[in-house]
Amino acid sequence: MTSTLDKNRINRKVLQENLKRFFYIPFIAIPISLGHILFFYFSLTESDGSELIWRWGIMYIHTLIIILSLFIGLLVYLRRKHQVLPDNITAGLINIFILLIILVGVAITIFDQLVTPAITPYLVICTTVAVVFLIHPIKALFMYVTSYCFFFFLLPFTQSDPDILLSNRVNGLTFIGIGFLISLILWRNNWSDFQQKIVIEEQNKALERNNIELKAQQAQLLELNATKDKFFSIIAHDLRSPFNAIMGLSDLLVEQVKQKDYSSIEQYAGIIRRSSQKAVNLLMNLMEWSRSQTGRMEFNPKRFDLIESILETIALFDEVASKKGIVILDKLPPKATVFADLAMINTVLRNLISNAIKFTRQEGEITVAVVAKNEHELTVSVTDNGTGIGKNRLEKLFQIDASQSTLGTANEHGTGLGLILCKEFVEMHGGMIWVESEELKGSSFYFTLPLKKESVIEKTA
Repeated sequence: MTSTLDKNRINRKVLQENLKRFFYIPFIAIPISLGHILFFYFSLTESDGSELIWRWGIMYIHTLIIILSLFIGLLVYLRRKHQVLPDNITAGLINIFILLIILVGVAITIFDQLVTPAITPYLVICTTVAVVFLIHPIKALFMYVTSYCFFFFLLPFTQSDPDILLSNRVNGLTFIGIGFLISLILWRNNWSDFQQKIVIEEQNKALERNNIELKAQQAQLLELNATKDKFFSIIAHDLRSPFNAIMGLSDLLVEQVKQKDYSSIEQYAGIIRRSSQKAVNLLMNLMEWSRSQTGRMEFNPKRFDLIESILETIALFDEVASKKGIVILDKLPPKATVFADLAMINTVLRNLISNAIKFTRQEGEITVAVVAKNEHELTVSVTDNGTGIGKNRLEKLFQIDASQSTLGTANEHGTGLGLILCKEFVEMHGGMIWVESEELKGSSFYFTLPLKKESVIEKTA
């Protein structure tokens, strides 16, 4: 079955084909008609009434052919150059012109009966129109029947012999039958060809789209592999540093214990503890990130009170912040229910607050706030008055290939992965994360969270 869309496309192809063939009519018909007019005009003689009427009739008909050809040329020009005529009007005008061409053949045949019993022009026109133009069978039947009615009723005006009149009427009926049969066969054949062409075009487009998608995926995979290779080299470097410290200090501790020198054991143990904590934090972030990348991390959004989670996360960092004399303030409403994955959002909060502590100077200040809320989402901010971020680093802050660990204000080592995780987890909720920062004046990190289940489904679909 042919769909409505395919029928429209096929009809458009039929229209384009007929317009191509109409293009040549003025260049062929006008010179031929001018030649006939000039020939008959300059060969006019004092002949009997019938022959004189025949000659003038032929000249008038060829004058009509020239006028009709000019209108056909105008139609093709307007359509091809200016596209001012819609498809339905153009198709209607084409059918009218084709009917007029057949009627011209009828007129020539009627005048020819004044000098000959043959109806050859009608035969030529019926078969030529059927071969040259693509006409819908129903419209072709209407055109041929209409032309035959004119032929049938006008023929007695110029042909008085009853035997010839009967013969010509029968032959005329045969001619329109032949013309209709040719039109029907060519229409069905061309319709099938156009259907096949549309199928082939769709297949070619699909193949082209697939090739483009495959090339894009290939380029994306190559880029992803390259950036991940670079990223993992950064991670390896960040891991090597704490483990080297742990191993080096462990060797010193072993030597000091052997020598029964216990004066620096507490100091070395503290450094080992901090280095171990850094390595553990990095490995935890790396594990969570790898699980999110491979699809093994389950996304379980549910309703929970975000304010409670924020306050619990702030409490985790009280000791770390107090060692640097940093105050963590909150500007939060009493309650804010969101629809999100609790574990992921806690990870986001931990990383952003940890980052803020890392880059805030002694006696600094950090503020966690809900800064905006609408019908669908709320916006959380983590603001510090620390070192800020330079413009050259700001643009690449959330890019995996540009991630790098930077020393904090107390030479704290970062993981180089926290912000990447934040971006992954926030975007899994259909939210956004961004930063506003000015060097030496501090930074503000913002992220949005959905309030309703519908918002998560809409954004992550």
